[in-house]
Amino acid sequence: MIRSLRAAVPLAAAGLLLPAVPAHAGVLPAGQFQIFLSTDPTRCVGWSQDSPLTPLSTPKNRACDSDPTTVWRYDALTRHLVTGDGRCLDVWDGAGILEIKPCDAGRATQMWEASPTRVSWNSLPDGYNSIHHPGRPGRNLQLYAGEGNSLVISEGDAGAPGEGDRRFGFRVLR
Repeated sequence: MIRSLRAAVPLAAAGLLLPAVPAHAGVLPAGQFQIFLSTDPTRCVGWSQDSPLTPLSTPKNRACDSDPTTVWRYDALTRHLVTGDGRCLDVWDGAGILEIKPCDAGRATQMWEASPTRVSWNSLPDGYNSIHHPGRPGRNLQLYAGEGNSLVISEGDAGAPGEGDRRFGFRVLR
């Protein structure tokens, strides 16, 4: 132990030790949490009803505040991302469009996992996550920039500037 600690001290003094990856990189947290954008930690994945005329609720780009529509929990048994009112994030029967629906344990379109994203030039984790269906890390959630803009499923893991964010962080609330 002392030998390995002594070996690390010169590396730390020289600034060669890499920063630790946040505890939740690649793992959806237990308890209640917010999902924030890597490009703007004040913006979170939330949800709202699209219109007073329809019961359809969809994920939205929202301010990360005390609004309960930005609070999620992860059910590790079913792999569901669950809203504060007990509904689940689901891929709509359309192409890559998401909605909030009643939870159904047998519905594969409601299963999610996180994988750490990486800095492209060195392949090291960058502290953020992609969120995708189990076994499908190439089709990730993407939140478009701007208040009220929607979350969709898209190919790739980074997103072009102004195209939206596909890298997320998790802020544990309780």
